[in-house]
Amino acid sequence: LSLQESSIIVTNPRSIRLANSSLTNETETMTPRESTRNRVYDCFAPPGPLGIVIDTSQEGPIIHSMKTTSPLLGLINQGDLIVGLDGIDTRSMTAATLTRLMAK
Repeated sequence: LSLQESSIIVTNPRSIRLANSSLTNETETMTPRESTRNRVYDCFAPPGPLGIVIDTSQEGPIIHSMKTTSPLLGLINQGDLIVGLDGIDTRSMTAATLTRLMAK
């Protein structure tokens, strides 16, 4: 695994684009909550420590876990793919490359 620890610190506010990666069986009836899966959404990361751990997956950088003190708690979810950062497509980046970009 290529985990980047939760010491990610951003110096400027960042616009992060994410995609829910939770999968459902297509034959199942979906609840309203489940119907939001696989959607793309944006959140804004404030300056300072983010309290998240990012992993590298085949689809791109993914949220591996979050600290209970993360300012992004409730805005992003474990398993979400990070598909963009400040308008830059991140799907082909490793966790380490994304972490360096976030820290700039």
